[in-house]
Amino acid sequence: MSLVEDDSSEEPPQEDGPAPRDVWAARIALSIYAFFLILLAGIGFYILFYIVLLISFLALVMHIDKLETFKIVNTLNLKKKMVLIFIIALLTRLVMLVQDQIITDDILNYVLRGDWMLDGRIPYVDFDGGSKPPLHNLVLLMVSGAFGAGEVQFRVVFSIIDAMIAVLILFLSEKNRGSRFLLSAALLYALCPINVITIGLSGHYDPVPVLAVVISTIFIISRRHRLSSLFLGLGLALKVFGAVLLPYYLWKTKLLKERVLYVILFAIPMGLSLLGLYILSPDGPGSYFSETSGWGGWWSFTHLFSTAIGSDWLGGLKVSWMIMGFFLLLILVMYVSIWRKKDEEERMTLLWYEVVVFISAAYLGLMILDGWAQAPPGTDLAPSLAVFIGYAIVLSLVLIRYRETIFPKKLSGGRTERILIITSLAIILFCFGLPNYAPWYIIWFLPFLLAVRTNSIRFTLLFLLVWHIMGKGVSIFPGLPPIR
Repeated sequence: MSLVEDDSSEEPPQEDGPAPRDVWAARIALSIYAFFLILLAGIGFYILFYIVLLISFLALVMHIDKLETFKIVNTLNLKKKMVLIFIIALLTRLVMLVQDQIITDDILNYVLRGDWMLDGRIPYVDFDGGSKPPLHNLVLLMVSGAFGAGEVQFRVVFSIIDAMIAVLILFLSEKNRGSRFLLSAALLYALCPINVITIGLSGHYDPVPVLAVVISTIFIISRRHRLSSLFLGLGLALKVFGAVLLPYYLWKTKLLKERVLYVILFAIPMGLSLLGLYILSPDGPGSYFSETSGWGGWWSFTHLFSTAIGSDWLGGLKVSWMIMGFFLLLILVMYVSIWRKKDEEERMTLLWYEVVVFISAAYLGLMILDGWAQAPPGTDLAPSLAVFIGYAIVLSLVLIRYRETIFPKKLSGGRTERILIITSLAIILFCFGLPNYAPWYIIWFLPFLLAVRTNSIRFTLLFLLVWHIMGKGVSIFPGLPPIR
């Protein structure tokens, strides 16, 4: 079956229309979103603009399918839906080209490395290639060679790739490709403020590995395991987070011989990229691995723990290694617990969702204290401690009052739903183990989380995400001094 062929098993239409207040909520949310998107593009990135844009987006998460325009789009065939989603996603990102404001240094490094490689320098040997795999630098070289090593070029190329991810969300189901629900998920991804800002404005590279991982997930859902392993390996060769999904994907096949084949296919992209680096310079692979041995961080369990003990090392081990090891072990325990309870996979999936909710809530609370840890020496702890205590009290009351709503007893879907939830949980746990948890890491699992049909899971995890303001030296509002 072609990937763009319409599926006849569409979801049945709802008998009752949405309440008028839901329709108006959707209209207001979309209007506010559009207004503040224009402000961000026309005036610049300011914290207040971003916060309002984010709030309007979270309102759209709950009401987007109530819009009259959504109903019209839903009547289109799959090919037209794909084209429309791609256009919407691309326009929301490219509108940021009006601004040349850079809120992170990543794209500056892309331009610099692109220029160096065009001059014949070898990454990890002639210059610092970064902690990302060698194929990352090849992507930068390809973009630089084709279009030139410039900020606008990287922003446009990565925006196009991110728009492709929005389209592929329509296929994150085996039976209902392009269905009403997946249409809403794809449109939400197209409008997500994190993507608009970090890719359209800052030109982050993350959509490239995410595209490979999303294609891999589509293939695992379609039971095409070999292609799934190959694309997951491509994701690893572009950025390492996709590797945490390999154990779960291997469990999907029963034969040892097939599992060995999948591991080989998974390793091919990384192996070829390392081989290419070796051909350029025998010292290249060794230099690459020495750059990935651990780093400092911020907004993370690692940073808070390192600050608490006053050192990046505990005994002979680096704190970042210990925290990462703990969360990798936790992911493995999650997989094993699900494997051992094959007849209760849904119950175990819900159990691990609860675990991730509590870790997410603890993370957000501890980051209040980490904000104090990042403040200048001598900053009074009392205000941060008071906010932390208030957060803990409010969180406890919410969990007690709305426990039945937050923690569902059943999932809304079957096998595909479990794959999407477990994929989201595994990558989220991996992010918590990183020395620094940047907000654009949300993009790694956002396509899968938006495609989860169980509303309580999708809404809860979305509201607990790391939506903190990215960038340094940004202002709350035009005319006010930057916040350091």
